[in-house]
Amino acid sequence: MEEKIPELEKRENGDYENEPLLEYVVRLANYWWPELYEVTEEGAVYGESSVPTQFVHYLSRGEIDTSMETAYLEHENVKDTLIALDLDKYKFWYLCLMLKDVVMGFTENTHPKALCPREELKAFVQEIENLEPKYNKDVYMFCGNKHAAELTLQVKEEGKKKGHTFTIQSPKTLFYMGVAVHHFLNNYPKPALPQISDLDGSSCENLFSNETATEKEIWKVALFHKYLNWFLEEHLKGKTPSKELEREITLSNGKKSMATLKVKTSRQKLVSRMIYVMGISENKKYNDLKSDILKNNLKGEYKDPEPQNENSRYNAF
Repeated sequence: MEEKIPELEKRENGDYENEPLLEYVVRLANYWWPELYEVTEEGAVYGESSVPTQFVHYLSRGEIDTSMETAYLEHENVKDTLIALDLDKYKFWYLCLMLKDVVMGFTENTHPKALCPREELKAFVQEIENLEPKYNKDVYMFCGNKHAAELTLQVKEEGKKKGHTFTIQSPKTLFYMGVAVHHFLNNYPKPALPQISDLDGSSCENLFSNETATEKEIWKVALFHKYLNWFLEEHLKGKTPSKELEREITLSNGKKSMATLKVKTSRQKLVSRMIYVMGISENKKYNDLKSDILKNNLKGEYKDPEPQNENSRYNAF
């Protein structure tokens, strides 16, 4: 009888935090994409991620490709490695399925990330500092900028072709604007400003551009590796993987016998094979134990990548 991945139990309340098959999914999502609940005087307060519930929603509606299930269950090298690393193959399947969908949300038909308010304000302060202002601290007096500049703000209502501009030319005004913004950034959050919860973009609306983006395959590979490798590293802390497994084999004469098999326990090799099995890449070298394609590709900006775009499917930042 063909083996099947157990289906998730449907829950009317939508609470999947305690679903056994989603144990790995919840663990990873709560670390990387916790939900922002509120911002207090002491700082941001985060809670359980909404990604697991969103994942189940998409899965139940048939919006996630599961056609690679048989290939996964029949992949002997992957199965042996999971046993050696003390990983549940069903929980690991749902983890990789969720990760692939999240990664696709970051890399396909999405919007490039815009700078969050804090980053834009920091960029403004840097522009003011580039003017090389002179300030006499002994008498608390601004003494001018080394470089001349002006700040122009264009105001145009949506739907109208023409607008008007507002220009600041005074070096002193520009200097004190920079000082004020710098002071604000260094002292936020303040008790007087508890209502500001989106300075870092966590709950901002319209924080993406109107352009759509689809990234190259290497970005999908790099992001999938980043998250899955983190999970494996955390899972293996304090554990010693077994590099040998006892398995029943069929001899040439048809008889059954137990044999000791050596198992590859490399995290990177497992991630590489899952990249191929899950269909993130069709390059068969990712499935080749002798190939170092993943290691060779994870260089430069792909070694520890950050998502370049908003996620089009999940509350993942």
